[in-house]
Amino acid sequence: MSTQSVEYGENMQKKDYRLSPRVYSRRLEKLRKYAEQREKSVTEFIENWLDNLEIPEKLPNLLRLI
Repeated sequence: MSTQSVEYGENMQKKDYRLSPRVYSRRLEKLRKYAEQREKSVTEFIENWLDNLEIPEKLPNLLRLI
């Protein structure tokens, strides 16, 4: 999997971070197959999913930095 830099907000620097969720192997394999069928890496799939999340107005301002 590749690591990509993403810039959020005006004053934030580009940084790479690692996300390590714990999931059952069955779910990990399902995610890998899903990404492979769409010719994407798991990282690309998760990044696209995160980029398309809508943040409701009622969430604290801290979450708007994401």
